[in-house]
Amino acid sequence: APAAFEPLFFDEGLNIKLCAALAMDRTLLERQEESGRLRRRVRIRPQRQVPAALQAVLGNKAVEYVEEMLWQHGSGRGDWTITPNIFVNQVRAYGSVRFVAHPQGTERQVEGDVEVRVFGLGRLAERFIVQDIERSFTDAAALTRTLLPTQGV
Repeated sequence: APAAFEPLFFDEGLNIKLCAALAMDRTLLERQEESGRLRRRVRIRPQRQVPAALQAVLGNKAVEYVEEMLWQHGSGRGDWTITPNIFVNQVRAYGSVRFVAHPQGTERQVEGDVEVRVFGLGRLAERFIVQDIERSFTDAAALTRTLLPTQGV
């Protein structure tokens, strides 16, 4: 079932629906496929309430980021990085995603690290980012189950 899930995971129409349901603006910036490898870059602007201490630093600037995914087709695994529009040199977010067989179809496993090096705000920003990522992936998984036909994926 993981092999059947892969094309759905990268389906642009499904991703647009998921982001809309998760209150995120999404713009596909680049999608290149060559020699069985996919490189996809997407700009995401979550519509989230930012903690007051972070909002004071951001001012009127909206939080957005570019997610880059490097995927080897057929491997069931890819690597991602996130580059924010603010504190570009102080924030690192990166990790991997895998699809593994599960008794009910396919499980998406996401691992990653978030590092924020901004004096006085690093831990708060890291917690906010990690909680938002976890909530988004949990909500996306639930939505995906409702949007996809039950075809063993």
